[in-house]
Amino acid sequence: MINFKLLSISTALIALTLCAVLLLVPEVLFWLFGVEAYSSALFMGRRAAMLFLGLSVLSWSVRSFGHSEYRQSVCLCFSVSMFGLATLGTVEYFRGFAGAGILLAIVTETILAVLYLKIWINGRHCAKA
Repeated sequence: MINFKLLSISTALIALTLCAVLLLVPEVLFWLFGVEAYSSALFMGRRAAMLFLGLSVLSWSVRSFGHSEYRQSVCLCFSVSMFGLATLGTVEYFRGFAGAGILLAIVTETILAVLYLKIWINGRHCAKA
């Protein structure tokens, strides 16, 4: 079985890192993804930093939760969000809008999505037992 605590801590650290990068040096991600760093993109990047901060705090704060409806909801939300980000990244890559660096994000998001989904599915089976 997947360790929810380790997954939550990993997610919190990834999200906190993204928050710091988007807030302090967003050009790094624009360079990695191969997109132009226009003022509007910098503006949206700083706003996205706060969303990543919220995800980091949420993930960190639930790391020690045992099986519960709340943990199930968190797992489902993270899984849907990560699958959504991975899908958007894939579409933008194949459209030619994002460079090969987006593949790192796609892989990371897909792994997180699958792991959260597995915990959610295992939790559904626990609830029925």
